[in-house]
Amino acid sequence: MSDIIEQLEEFRRRLIDLSTRNNLLNANLSSKSQVLRFVDELPDQVFDYVLDDSKTMYLESVPKPSEIGFFIEQGVISEEDTLEDVEGYLDELDEEEREAIDQKLAEYLDRTALKHAESLGISSSYELPIVESSSEIENKHQDNRLQTLFYDDDLDLLASKIRRYSNTTLQEKGINSLFLSFGYLEWVDPRAPEKKHLAPLLSIPVGIFRESKKEVISRRSYKEKSEEIARRLYRLEHSGEDVLTNEALKLKLDTFGIILPDYDSELSPEEYFSLVSQDIISQNTEWKIHRFISLSKLDFSGSVLYQDLDINKWLGEGLENHPLMSQLFGSDRDTRENVVDIELDNEPELDFIAPIVVGADSSQHSAIVDALKGKNMVIEGPPGTGKSQTIVNLISALLSNNKKVLFVAEKAAALSVVKDRMADIGLAPFCLDLQNKATSNKQQVIKDLQRRLDATFSMPGIIQQKRDELNSLRKELADYTNSLNSVYINKKTSQEILAKVVNLKFKLGLADIPLNELSELKVDEENLNN
Repeated sequence: MSDIIEQLEEFRRRLIDLSTRNNLLNANLSSKSQVLRFVDELPDQVFDYVLDDSKTMYLESVPKPSEIGFFIEQGVISEEDTLEDVEGYLDELDEEEREAIDQKLAEYLDRTALKHAESLGISSSYELPIVESSSEIENKHQDNRLQTLFYDDDLDLLASKIRRYSNTTLQEKGINSLFLSFGYLEWVDPRAPEKKHLAPLLSIPVGIFRESKKEVISRRSYKEKSEEIARRLYRLEHSGEDVLTNEALKLKLDTFGIILPDYDSELSPEEYFSLVSQDIISQNTEWKIHRFISLSKLDFSGSVLYQDLDINKWLGEGLENHPLMSQLFGSDRDTRENVVDIELDNEPELDFIAPIVVGADSSQHSAIVDALKGKNMVIEGPPGTGKSQTIVNLISALLSNNKKVLFVAEKAAALSVVKDRMADIGLAPFCLDLQNKATSNKQQVIKDLQRRLDATFSMPGIIQQKRDELNSLRKELADYTNSLNSVYINKKTSQEILAKVVNLKFKLGLADIPLNELSELKVDEENLNN
């Protein structure tokens, strides 16, 4: 393998954090973290349901304890009875019996969600159940609800926090950070065997949404009246992206000499768990597979880049011989030329080659010229030094030269700044926004393309007049600069002469005389030279 390929592979490995700070290797599933865990579900059923883009899964809370529920549990009344029937029962109790039943009722109403879930027959274990055959699957495992161990208020609060974080990440970075994970490998680092870590195995990218009032009304139309229907439920929907495996875990296990089995899209979660158990758990008896399902924020951005830079995908394309690779990793790395400011006043034709649409100094204009010549470069500078306006000028200059431009950035804010500046100068019709989820859906993209195809543009009628004015002003400024820097008496410039004059004013005691009256004084040329 060549030196370039080795360096690229090393760079690729550094994209993924293999320390336990990475929650893909050391997941925190505690109640204090922004993680929503599910109980009493079947991995295969949930997996298939979520991946069906025509379906939606709702987050299910534990029903709150109620007085009528208490008396049904106590066998006082049946499910068909009402609280009026309870009153008759209570009237027959003596004072001591009434106090006892009130104490039990208070304890019942104060139950934790976990304890109440168990009383309702909901399994409270995060280790999900195993069924041997499809005939054993209960109806509750085939519905569109994901069971949690929260009452509705607590569930809504946590779901709101997760949704807010997910939306913020999506808006700022343009990437989805919310995943529904299936199965966790409990692994141990041989160098620190006392510590156990959890790593998700399969993760589906999802979005979390809250019902609108219209959706609540729609749900009311086909639900029983007895159900609590006024509450706006949270739901999960598949983002449409592929199921992701844990690349960080694969690399980490590789350092132990352990191979994580590849996931095939034809495999169900249960089949993949069995495969991992067969290949890994059988050889590492202290390790376990936990049948957990959880909703959490995960960062797969490094893994995506890691997979994209897989050498085996690019060798057939001559990656090693690409000139850019040689500049980044090869022999040309130490011979890169620095950008030198171009004397634009001496090359007025550059106004046609590299036109600018917003203000630019000579270094920024020079960078645009070099980019148009096909040079690769890095433009650095602290905030407020004109990087965004240089990008606007560069995109506009490339458009003027019939080029297509793909502008990418890590954060959406940088894209928005440039897009807004392009709109300010009338170039918005030439920009197609592919980052903003609100404006980059299929229908909106089609509308933007149609609007662009239907638009007509004409050349500015006074562009030559503006260029002539520019050249005239440029010549005037250049003449002024040349005059200031020209050599006059005794090969001195005007600045040097002025400095001598000011110095002589103080030497001769003439500091109070205005400079425009000094011409009437006779000064010996010999003094001027001293």
